Amino acid sequence: MVKLFYADIEPLKNTRWRDVLPALPLWRQKRTLEMARDPDAARAAGAGLVYVQAMESFGLDPMAPVTFSEYGQPQRPDIFFSLSHAGPWCVCAAAPEPVGADVEAARCSLAVAKRFFPGSEYEAAAALEGQAQREYLARLWTCREAVLKALGTGVLGPGYEKLEIQLTASSAAALRDRTPMELSLREFRLGEYYLALACRDRFIEERPVVIHG
Repeated sequence: MVKLFYADIEPLKNTRWRDVLPALPLWRQKRTLEMARDPDAARAAGAGLVYVQAMESFGLDPMAPVTFSEYGQPQRPDIFFSLSHAGPWCVCAAAPEPVGADVEAARCSLAVAKRFFPGSEYEAAAALEGQAQREYLARLWTCREAVLKALGTGVLGPGYEKLEIQLTASSAAALRDRTPMELSLREFRLGEYYLALACRDRFIEERPVVIHG
């Protein structure tokens, strides 16, 4: 089972994120304090809070130390997890098998797509206009990053150039070297934000979290 936790960070805005630091594991406290701006610190702290909820839901110690892969991805030996945050939202997906999550606003441009996406993806996006194009690019970006996180790398990690995302109006699929991957893609909307989840397990349990300021 994949558990998907998400929360609105509104209660942590300004400097109120400092109040929740003691509830976070040390590695997440450090990450939060590295942020130069309060909005970024609030998102980092919020992601830490949903991470704690996710670990506790599996009966695991959220304060246990994590290590970081060579691509900067946090990891622990007893479960797979993926963190993401953007705008007012923070997300944590956790599962016994590889999982990746990404949440973003519709801000990916056609110029970015031309530089980083395969030709087939760029051409499909370029054929659209206006809001339809912005939505398509947002879906491509979040799905692509979710898959690469599930593989243990970031958006520009090894293999990104071999990854292709195929979208229809209601579904998404990931291919590598034109071969369908074992990872399945699920898409969600959090208000105006786009959320993609890459995982092997098709059973997903959504867990909205209320953060109290």
